[in-house]
Amino acid sequence: MSKRRRNNGPVIVHITGLEQPKSPRRGSGRLFSDEISYSLSAPFVNDNDARILRELVYWNTGSSKRRVQSRLIRGKQARYGIIADPRDLSPNLLERMMMPGADRGFVSACNMLLQGKPRKAFDELVQLKKNADAEFLAGMLALKLNMEARAAELLSLAMERPEDLGDTFARHSVAVMFDLPITPTAIAHVGPTLNGVYLALVEAKQRLRHHNDAMYVLRKLQQRLPRDIVVLLSLCEYLLENDSSDVAACNEIVTMTEWVDNDTYIHAGVLLMRSRALRRIGELDGAKDVLTAALRKTVDRTAGILIALRQERFELFMEMDLGSRAADDLRKLRDLDPVLATRLEKKYQVTY
Repeated sequence: MSKRRRNNGPVIVHITGLEQPKSPRRGSGRLFSDEISYSLSAPFVNDNDARILRELVYWNTGSSKRRVQSRLIRGKQARYGIIADPRDLSPNLLERMMMPGADRGFVSACNMLLQGKPRKAFDELVQLKKNADAEFLAGMLALKLNMEARAAELLSLAMERPEDLGDTFARHSVAVMFDLPITPTAIAHVGPTLNGVYLALVEAKQRLRHHNDAMYVLRKLQQRLPRDIVVLLSLCEYLLENDSSDVAACNEIVTMTEWVDNDTYIHAGVLLMRSRALRRIGELDGAKDVLTAALRKTVDRTAGILIALRQERFELFMEMDLGSRAADDLRKLRDLDPVLATRLEKKYQVTY
């Protein structure tokens, strides 16, 4: 059997909601796509999650770590955000008797998630009062179950005890991560941290169309993390979506994104927002330069962000009467999304 090299970089875990990676080459030492490796070092996932994942996800053929891999990645628990060895959530009778009542309910809810029963887990969690981790987990499940008002209420309660976030998860060796859509092309992973709660609360307020509340929470998060690329992308997307005709909002986006380079697909998403803001204030050449820079890197980029960048530049070229260059982008877009390319070809009556 081929030996795998141990990877000393960040632990990489693929959670439902992202584009599934291709199967790794046998013996390559890589289990998951590199495109989300930044997530576990971001301030939305705590040290406990990273520690547990390092213990449970194997990077070599050692039997002690290999034994739980199939349950972790292929099991239903990945669909509902929780990652744990089921044996850690199966206390014996004596351990259960000595466990505080709130912890017994919490462990029971985690087991329900491992069994793929999110609604039953939610019902168990909402009975646990003044437990920040239970409120966080219940709030995230409420988002998954499309109960936005309940999610906002529970996440607000979790914010009241930021110092307790992650403690109950750590006691029972549980890692939890949920994927939140920042834009149609980018997803952030959040765990039981105050920053994660902020980001999830923004999502709940957005779904409820409480735009002022969402912007208030997002601004507070930006004050805490002024250089975080996920927060920046979320703020830019929100400003464009809700204040697209506001020149001041577009100028703010241009100013905020001056320092962004094309490092990851999240950075490419920010550059896409920057180009849209420049386009809306009439800076077409500037928008073209930004899109061209963003498209110079295609390795380790999701199909979604490449399609969005190509479409944006195609439409920009059509607006600038650069038909031949637009046709080139449309040909490349056809390789990524033939249905979209056909629709754009008919809409703009492109001739090759």
